Amino acid sequence: MNPDDMCDELIDLAEASLALGDADAALQLLDQVEDLCHDNRWIASQVEALRLSGDFEGCRKLATTSLTVLIDQQDWSNATRVLLECGRVYSDLYASHDCIVFLNEIAVKLRNLAESNEEFQANLLAILSSRILEEGDLETANQLITTLESSCADLQDWRVEANLCWLKSQIALKYGNLSQAMDLMDDVIRIYQTHDDALAGSRAISHMCWLATLYLNVGERDLMRAHDWLKIALNRELGESMTVSSWWLGVFDAHLQLLLGDAEHAKFSLEAIGDFSFLDESAHAWLQWLHALCEFELGDTDQAIVHLDASAEFSLQFADDVSGRAFLHRLALLYIDLELVDTGKNLLAMTRMESVDYSWCRTDFG
Repeated sequence: MNPDDMCDELIDLAEASLALGDADAALQLLDQVEDLCHDNRWIASQVEALRLSGDFEGCRKLATTSLTVLIDQQDWSNATRVLLECGRVYSDLYASHDCIVFLNEIAVKLRNLAESNEEFQANLLAILSSRILEEGDLETANQLITTLESSCADLQDWRVEANLCWLKSQIALKYGNLSQAMDLMDDVIRIYQTHDDALAGSRAISHMCWLATLYLNVGERDLMRAHDWLKIALNRELGESMTVSSWWLGVFDAHLQLLLGDAEHAKFSLEAIGDFSFLDESAHAWLQWLHALCEFELGDTDQAIVHLDASAEFSLQFADDVSGRAFLHRLALLYIDLELVDTGKNLLAMTRMESVDYSWCRTDFG
C-alpha cells in the first residue's frame, strides 16, 4: 500500500471512530498520519476529535484558524464540518459572544466572495441565530431565523432542517413554552436518527435532558420522553473510555432518576459516575448541585449545603453566560428550600440579565 492510500485509510478509520463517539481512538489514528498527509479532511477530523475528547481550547484554536483557509479553498464539505464544531466548542467554552463576533467575521468574508455555498451559509445563519438567542437578543435572532427559513425553502439539507428545528425549540423556550421546546427537540432527534447520525443525535438527546432537568415544572410525559431517548443514547456508548459526552449522559440519567422519584438510585448512580480530569467548571458545578439535590431529598440537609456551596463556587466562574445565570437561579431556589434565604436572594440578584443588541450582525451574503 502506498503512503497516500495508508493515510486515507487511517483518516477513514478515524472518521468511523468519531461516528461511534470514540475520540481517543480517532486521535490515535490521526496521530499516525504523516505530516505531509495533513489534508483538509484530516484537519476537520482532528477538530472533531479534539472537541469530543474535551480539549475545547485546542479545538477552538485549530477550528478558527482552519476555517478561513477552507473557505478560501472553497472546500465547503470540510468547511461545514469545521463550522459546526466551531459553534459547538464555543458553547462548550461558554463563550457565545466570542462566537458571534467570529461568525460575523466569517459572514463578512462570505459576502466578499464571488461565489459561496448555500448550505454553508444556512448552517452559519443557524449557529449565529442560536448564539444570539443564548445571549438574549430575541429580536435579532428572530430576524436571522426569518432569513434562514427563506433560504431553506429551496435547500434539501437535513442538517439545516435539524438546526432550524433546534432554533425553534430555543425560541419556544424563550417564550416560556417548555413543552413545545421539548416537542421540537424530539423532531431534531428523529431527523438525526433517520440519517443515522448517532453522535449528533446524542448531542440533541443531551440537550433535551438538559431542558428536562434544569427547568421547573416539567411534566411526567416530558421527563419520560427524555428518559426513553437517554436510554437509546446510553446503549450506543461504546468502549471503556469515558468521554465528555458519555459522562454527561450518565449525569442526566442520575438526574432523571431523581426527578422520577428514586433518590437512592440517583445517588448510587452519581457515585458510580465519578469525577474525571476533563471536567470543566460547569460540569463540576452541575455534579455538586445534583449531589445536593439527592441529599436534600434524602433528608441530609447538612451534606446538601456542603455540596451546594461547592456548586456555587464553581458556577460563579461562568455566571456571565446566559445558561450560567439560569443555573444560578436553580441554585438560589435550593438555598431558599434549605432556609438559607439571604444566600438565595443574593444569587437571584446575579441572574438578572442586561439587554443586549446584536443587530450589527450581517444577515445577507450579497
